[in-house]
Amino acid sequence: MDKIFANLLVITLLAFVVETIVEAIWGRLSDAFEKLATWRGKNIVTLVLTVAIGVLGAWVYHFDILHLAFTSVGLTDVSITSYGITVTGIAIAMGSAYIHQIISKFFPSKDQQLINNGKPQG
Repeated sequence: MDKIFANLLVITLLAFVVETIVEAIWGRLSDAFEKLATWRGKNIVTLVLTVAIGVLGAWVYHFDILHLAFTSVGLTDVSITSYGITVTGIAIAMGSAYIHQIISKFFPSKDQQLINNGKPQG
């Protein structure tokens, strides 16, 4: 059971890393190139990037959340599958979106603070 919680913690941390990577790469690229700046607010670009990085990370580490779920209830004959790894990568990517929302809520950018005139978001 400790292995399951340790893997879930690593998967959660990987979601944070995915969010950091996407913000670092996409944010800096869109700041550097004017044509990319028009796509900065587009969710589809960040979605594709986060899913790609999340799935890649899940494949590199062979994280299969379905395997973890089945072994946690005692089904030990369930093996790690490519489907489970891909689902885990997508879950990591979507988890990074929640992490982004939390960071944006509690640590707004300077531009967002100017838009809100110093008023807290709510």
